Amino acid sequence: MKVHFADMGCFNNADALINTGVKYTLQTFHQIHKAKYKLSFDFEYLNQFRHLIIDSGLFSIMFNYDKNVVFDSVFAEKWQFDYIQWIKTSRFKNASFVELDVQKKLGPDYAWDLRYRLRAELPDTQIINVYHLEDGNPDKLIEYANYIAVSIPELRFNVSRKELLSITNYITSKAVSKGKKVHLLGCTDLKLMKQFDFCYSCDSTSWMAGSRFGVFKSKITGPLHVDVARDTFGKRGRNKLHAIAYCAGIMLEEYRKYAGDQS
Repeated sequence: MKVHFADMGCFNNADALINTGVKYTLQTFHQIHKAKYKLSFDFEYLNQFRHLIIDSGLFSIMFNYDKNVVFDSVFAEKWQFDYIQWIKTSRFKNASFVELDVQKKLGPDYAWDLRYRLRAELPDTQIINVYHLEDGNPDKLIEYANYIAVSIPELRFNVSRKELLSITNYITSKAVSKGKKVHLLGCTDLKLMKQFDFCYSCDSTSWMAGSRFGVFKSKITGPLHVDVARDTFGKRGRNKLHAIAYCAGIMLEEYRKYAGDQS
């Protein structure tokens, strides 16, 4: 299973990840959209990643990170239109794009409507369709999707560990048996990475703990204050990116141990 290093911002840490040897990353359309498309992307440089996943970015809006936004079907329609137009202009060689998984706010029927139209607009683009508890029986989505995602944080917050394992095992096993790709969204659990290493991909933000919280943890280093990483590379220059690269390198080794080859 390929662990995608979930970044914050618009490829803000791409340099650090690429220089460390990370081949897989997850980014979000939310920041791109927020910047009103004033960002320029060096696609040739970013195509050094073997695979990129671009999330639709709606989580930040639906769950009040943008508190002044009223999230309704009008907003969702405009967001999907903008998302599609940006995807059509992007020049990634190997990227997958997460659908607008709006089940929790607008219901599964509307999510299916958006899903059908997204595929119709982007027939040659790899779309990741996401299962949520509101969908109920996942069989229809497993049949439809070529690349299906399961939200691990959602399951963790809403069902028992036993149910989490049961739901994840059912979807992943059935989808893989049908030749489908499976992604575990927000999977920072090393035990789950190991148990479901037959899936195609997952993503994790754990590697950014040092820059976000000041303390970095891994089974390789134990608790490690991020200043240690900064001191390793000196205080001058781009010490923040050096620290991020240091933490990314450690987690890359850890992910290899639990999730398999990351080349």
